[in-house]
Amino acid sequence: MSEPIPSSSSDIIALPQESRIQLAIDAITKAGSKLTGGQKLSTHDAAHIYQVPHSTLGDHMKGLRTRAEAHIDQQNLSPAQEEVLVKWAKVLGRCGVPLTHSTLSTHASEILGKPVGESWPKRFLARHTNLKVKTTTSLEKCHAKALNPTAVEGFYDILEAVVKEFGIKPENTWNMDEKGVQLGIGVKVAAIIDRDQSTVYSVEDGNRELVTIIEAVCADGKALVPSVIFQGVCHNLEWGRPKRIHLKLGMLLKQYFNPIPFHNHCISSVSVLPKGWTDQELGLKWLEWDFEPNTRPETPEDYRLLILDGHNSHCTYPFIKFAAEHHIIIICLPSHTTHALQPCDVGVFGPLAHAWKSQVTQASQYNIAIMKNNLLLYYHKAWTVALKPTTIKSAFRKTGIYPFDRNAIPLSAFEPAKNTTTQAAQPLPAQLPSILVPTPPATSAATTLTPNTMPATSAAPSSTSLDLDVGPGSVEALTQRYHIEVPPPLLHSASRHVLREENAALRDIITHVAMVLEQDYAQMKLMDLENEQLHQKAFSKDQRKAAKKKLASGQACHMTAPEMMDVLA
Repeated sequence: MSEPIPSSSSDIIALPQESRIQLAIDAITKAGSKLTGGQKLSTHDAAHIYQVPHSTLGDHMKGLRTRAEAHIDQQNLSPAQEEVLVKWAKVLGRCGVPLTHSTLSTHASEILGKPVGESWPKRFLARHTNLKVKTTTSLEKCHAKALNPTAVEGFYDILEAVVKEFGIKPENTWNMDEKGVQLGIGVKVAAIIDRDQSTVYSVEDGNRELVTIIEAVCADGKALVPSVIFQGVCHNLEWGRPKRIHLKLGMLLKQYFNPIPFHNHCISSVSVLPKGWTDQELGLKWLEWDFEPNTRPETPEDYRLLILDGHNSHCTYPFIKFAAEHHIIIICLPSHTTHALQPCDVGVFGPLAHAWKSQVTQASQYNIAIMKNNLLLYYHKAWTVALKPTTIKSAFRKTGIYPFDRNAIPLSAFEPAKNTTTQAAQPLPAQLPSILVPTPPATSAATTLTPNTMPATSAAPSSTSLDLDVGPGSVEALTQRYHIEVPPPLLHSASRHVLREENAALRDIITHVAMVLEQDYAQMKLMDLENEQLHQKAFSKDQRKAAKKKLASGQACHMTAPEMMDVLA
């Protein structure tokens, strides 16, 4: 007996019953019939394979309506309207303004014309399994606006030209960025406790002091030793006792070597600055004392590529001049695009942050507080665990820097930028209904419907054409006509069978048109809702300015009157 083999029983059981019934019907149909009659795959066997009731599957095989089809008239929104809402939810989710349960209810109520019930979103999601609920990740507005195809293509153009012109090798391609770590904030862990215990606490130091660390990684998987920046005005030799110390005395940043044997597992350079983060002078000293000596290529003539963000400590003339003198090419990433184009942010700092918090948690379990004097010891452990060559290479691959790939950034990453575009961009682009077909230019039998003209004859025309511009905004584009194919007029002597066939065909056309009209109405209601939000965003500031201008009009006014209090508020 020929029967389909499901991938696994667990996969089948996880599907809704309606989906399993449809799979069973498809399997029976695909198996075909025996020469002696009957199905090769019986209803009983298919019901057993797909874990559905035998009687229910038999009813469906006889053409009875499914449960969803039987209750379709009881739904608040028609299937066509729900289809538009599904598309709308998908588009807004990709654009960075996803629908929640409450906003989904708001949109549905706007289409319906009255509020929907509290449980409607849950039933809606159950009917549309291609939607799911997922926790969002925050994205700053400046990042959403900056990551657009124009900025990304510009970066790739510069990168490709520089690599070709100077023959940059992977082992000489570097990315640098600063990262902050909190001394006493750990990570949540899965703990073993008493079954009756309801709340689980993990005691930790809670020190939120931030220490800045400069990291640099290479496309071949190497990582430069970190540079740690402590906040302070003088250096305490117990802060890891590094081999090299950068100390800012007044306005001067000086370097000296520690004569005491150092206990620095990362062999890191340590800087002490009053503010605790990188400034222009320290950025230059990092390039001179940390990066340049430790990344020199075997062949002195080879160029190095250093990719970094646009922080002011990287864009000074002394910084660029020193880099040019030592065959170091600097490429600055487009502003606010580091979350997609910088390897450190894309694939390195995430594992490093998790490994560091794990070290903080482990230290807390032994009642050890991580302070400046032991930070390098624990950071070295996290650094060793997180900065593996495979992790670093994967980060460069995801950004498209090496191997060079212009298509490394998915198109979905550019969707949030459409929220700030000045070009025409509807959430749901205009689509030509499938019921409309193009009218050949030479067609003369079609009757064109316009607001001021109607067909002159009462007989049904063979087609109804509409003028639609296929090139919006293009003067050179020709106006394309479309029409709805309808059956030609019948003769007076037509038989009942022919009349029934024509009646069925016209009913199909009317049903399709009704579905298109429902979709258009739902989409227009959603467009109205978005248009209202855009108007509020565009003109609310002008209204506030007008109110303030009225306040400063120079005329006498009652300042403590309620309306004036509202204006001042």
